[in-house]
Amino acid sequence: MALRSGGRETGGEVLLEFQQVGNAVRVTAMDPVTATEVTIVGAPSAGRDILTRNAVRKLDYVLAKRAGGTRGGRGRA
Repeated sequence: MALRSGGRETGGEVLLEFQQVGNAVRVTAMDPVTATEVTIVGAPSAGRDILTRNAVRKLDYVLAKRAGGTRGGRGRA
């Protein structure tokens, strides 16, 4: 699945994978340009839209950290 997030500087495409693991869902989001990958775990009851949004937000955060911006973080690398 591919989707666009307004703040992404790397082309906007995100690859997503959803895996049911027991009573949780593991969501992996990957930026195909930088090959950066992040994973979150959430409740299936949260819904796919919320899990997708959270995974993309985490990916954006990691990409911003690598680019030198903290985006509201505590300034640690």
